[in-house]
Amino acid sequence: MPKRTFLHRFDLNKLAPKILLNFLIFYLINLSEHSVFLSNNQRFASIECIEKICGEFYSHESKESKGTFDLDQSLVERLNRYNETLLCIYKFVANRNEKVMLKFTDFDLKSQAPECVNEYIDTYIQVNEQNINNYVETNFLSRWCGWKKPNVLVSYHNIIIIAFHTDGRNKETYFRGTYEFLRADVYNYGRKSTDACEYEFKSDISKSGMFISPTYPGTYPNILNCSYRFIGMPDERVEIYFEEILIHFGADHCPYDVIKIFDYQKEENKMNTNFENYGKAFSQVADFKFKKVLFESYCGRKLNFTLYSTYNLLEIDFEMADSLGNEEYSEDESKILLRKGFKAFYKFSNQFADLSFVTGRHITGTNCDQKFTSSKPNGLIYSPNFFRSNPINASCKYIFEGLSDHHNLESIKLNFYLIDIRQSTQKNICNEKLVSHFVVYGSDKTKSKFCFNRLTKEPREIKSDGSYMTLIFNSINVDRYTPSNFKASFLFYTEFGIQGTRVYQNRTCLFIYNSESVMYGTISSPRYPKNYPLSIRCTYIFDISSSNQRILFSFNDFKLGDNNQYSCSKYKDNLSVYGTKNHPEYLISNDRYDNSERDFRQSWTLLNRYCGNSIPPPIITDEKSKKVVLTFYSDHEIYDQGFSLNYDYLVLRECKFHYYANDIMKNGQIIIDKKYEPNYYCDWYIKSENGKSFLLAFNNDEIDKKTTNQFVIRIFEMNENSVGTNQLLSDQNTDFIHGDSEENRKDESQVRNSFIPKFEYTPDSSIKNVIIDSSFIKIQLVIGKSSKLNDGRLILNWITASKAIENKCKSNEFMCNQTKYCIDSTFYCDKIEHCPNDFSDEPDKCFVNNKSRTDFPGFIQIATFVLSLIILVLFLSLCLFCRLQKKKKKKAKPDVTINTNPNPMIYYKYSPANSNSSNSVDYLEAAITSV
Repeated sequence: MPKRTFLHRFDLNKLAPKILLNFLIFYLINLSEHSVFLSNNQRFASIECIEKICGEFYSHESKESKGTFDLDQSLVERLNRYNETLLCIYKFVANRNEKVMLKFTDFDLKSQAPECVNEYIDTYIQVNEQNINNYVETNFLSRWCGWKKPNVLVSYHNIIIIAFHTDGRNKETYFRGTYEFLRADVYNYGRKSTDACEYEFKSDISKSGMFISPTYPGTYPNILNCSYRFIGMPDERVEIYFEEILIHFGADHCPYDVIKIFDYQKEENKMNTNFENYGKAFSQVADFKFKKVLFESYCGRKLNFTLYSTYNLLEIDFEMADSLGNEEYSEDESKILLRKGFKAFYKFSNQFADLSFVTGRHITGTNCDQKFTSSKPNGLIYSPNFFRSNPINASCKYIFEGLSDHHNLESIKLNFYLIDIRQSTQKNICNEKLVSHFVVYGSDKTKSKFCFNRLTKEPREIKSDGSYMTLIFNSINVDRYTPSNFKASFLFYTEFGIQGTRVYQNRTCLFIYNSESVMYGTISSPRYPKNYPLSIRCTYIFDISSSNQRILFSFNDFKLGDNNQYSCSKYKDNLSVYGTKNHPEYLISNDRYDNSERDFRQSWTLLNRYCGNSIPPPIITDEKSKKVVLTFYSDHEIYDQGFSLNYDYLVLRECKFHYYANDIMKNGQIIIDKKYEPNYYCDWYIKSENGKSFLLAFNNDEIDKKTTNQFVIRIFEMNENSVGTNQLLSDQNTDFIHGDSEENRKDESQVRNSFIPKFEYTPDSSIKNVIIDSSFIKIQLVIGKSSKLNDGRLILNWITASKAIENKCKSNEFMCNQTKYCIDSTFYCDKIEHCPNDFSDEPDKCFVNNKSRTDFPGFIQIATFVLSLIILVLFLSLCLFCRLQKKKKKKAKPDVTINTNPNPMIYYKYSPANSNSSNSVDYLEAAITSV
């Protein structure tokens, strides 16, 4: 058995981890005891270093207020030799009534920003005499390294300390700069105490002056709030002019560093508008309670702007948050801004605009700008000098903002009642530097400028071109004792965006049109091509002043919500067309539209109504109509883009035909081709025997379906009195039937039949055959403004027919199987399908019989004709040649021979009956005479 030693009492495998853990703990404890850890405020790395005062600069020890500082190169070389770490301190101490300003002229520290590990400079600007030896406890400002020079530094009190840290590894490290001791009067003026950043400026001490942020133009401190309060006399206002604002921009809402502007307003927040007490509004300021109102916040960069207090009090707060890092090294260029603060000027005066002239809402922060909205639909505006005895030089804006959204579109109209503006010495010259003037933006003219000294008899009217308009009045007075004045009225009215003569300048959508003023144009739904508003009714009245005119309406676009275009309810979005014999001016002058729309509409006769999203075909007015009314209605549920159409006053065409169908004339055909031009219309009146009906068959021969909304054939059921007389037979409106008597229903039916088409055919119609159960019809062709038929054509065949009696027709008639109409037997198998729905008049056997005939194709027939013509020409040429040869033989000398015939003369008579040639002469005599 082996001898056991002392070590055998321990298990080395279990002991080794414990030994290693104890060794690590012992090492960390000794490292913490022999290391120097710097606080977060110091921003130093946790390393052991040598601290040394490398430079001290005192204002009281130097005769010069300026000087330079730099890095001791010998010290850097020694550190490089021994690889020592150095903390080099530079102190700049000014007198108590002074500040220190540092500017770096050269800078190159061999460390990469923004980490700044090996060497860097830390800056402290909030050090005072009490904590100069313990400066690390003050707010740290910023750290710099690399090649980018630090920003200008200005002390918050009178001391600046910079701490240079290096590990001694770089020989080329250097920095240089200048220092200057500044008088602190401009920084301390208005300051309540040196302990707090609070300033107060009073009018009784100074009427004007400059104020700046506490370290401007140097980088402002972190975590500091400063306030600037301005108190004027009761009749004064405060003017603040910012020459520069340059602070950190965190976002549009300024979440970090921010300058806030507060105005003090009356608790009631109402202006004194009693012009008899003009000038007294501010004399009683002390009798009112004021509330502090934030009206503007600034961050980032902003230059050269002015703001005003409403009364005699104003306050500015400058809030500086903790630095979020070295934004100077950020890749985002928008964040690379010098955090300088601001520079501004203040002024107390009672010569600013007295706000008692303001009739709108004064825009806080401005001298005399005011805003008007349609919540106050009308009123008056005045010049800032209107009730003042002494003129002022001011530029005032009058901003008008109307509604502009899915449901509203408003415009503004100004009427000037008084304009008294002094002109310059040079007549008829509008010199903005010498005379008061207006400049109007957003009006019906791109930019309207007015500088005249007197007003004409009628008020000058200016209308806006949209829902916004701005009037700028600059009151520059040549005459120091007489102010320039104006007075005007404003009116907000609903703008529908509809061309035409508007009747009322309010929310009533009523327009009139007359051929004496314009012969053609465009109308649309309100605000087209934008969506039309909900719950609106617009009326378009067209006056036909001449007896030889008709109006053609051609649609360009049509989108009216989800109203079914077939049922087309009048209680949903629709466009209705009416005829009326009342004069529009009579209806308007008697206020019948506003007071009793029902009474006004009772004089209308409904012609047609359109709904849905399909573009309607063109419309032509009746030749006897004097007035046509279109009404657009939208409900409160769904809005859409609306409609747009062209209207044209056309001269009455002599394109009207009358036919009477009887036993001799039982059918007819209308061919429509390219001879019918755009903006064309024509009427065919066809009258048949009583009890007869009309069967119509349409054959579209290559008419482009794209012309659907520009081409239409309408079929009307007529009554006996509808031709040659005014078709407005009744004042009764078909939308409002008064009474349920049989007579009223009969009259209403007649009117509807005369004006509402029984059938409309367009090139894309799927229905090709129509039955018109009337003995008197009108076929109307209307071609729109932009339609071209080119080489296509449309053939309309019509025949008369009668209803079968007990399912029987006459012996010379054929009965349609489904409709049971009797047509003449000559229309059976005529290659035209007259019977609607079943086409029983063209059965299959008609095609079989046609095939049994010798019908050759067209090209074979043409070739046969040409060949026959050639053969005929050749044959005639041959006959002519033979005849010429015959004549030549007759002219030749006869052959003389001896006749031995005992008979001296023998006659042979030629008989045509015995002739074998049709070309021989009728008679042939031969005489042989012996010599």
